[in-house]
Amino acid sequence: WSGTTVPHERVLLFPGAQPQNPSSPAQQEDAATAAVPHFCEVAHCDGCSQRIVGTIQKCTVCFDFDLCSKCYPALRRKHGHTFRAERAG
Repeated sequence: WSGTTVPHERVLLFPGAQPQNPSSPAQQEDAATAAVPHFCEVAHCDGCSQRIVGTIQKCTVCFDFDLCSKCYPALRRKHGHTFRAERAG
């Protein structure tokens, strides 16, 4: 980890991360020449344990607490922290 620069608010490489497939020729060229691979986030809901597709509701306080759109309305108040929405990869 000593040579890795990771933003303090995010862990970029973790078990379950999946490489993104570049869609445009420019993205493919950038990906081919980049020293660091591109990854998309794979998240599982802490309410129903299903893989989250679409919007991830991420707890802004807890390190790893995510909810899917189905569980978010019922569990956000019970959890007690604020959330922010992010697009799932």
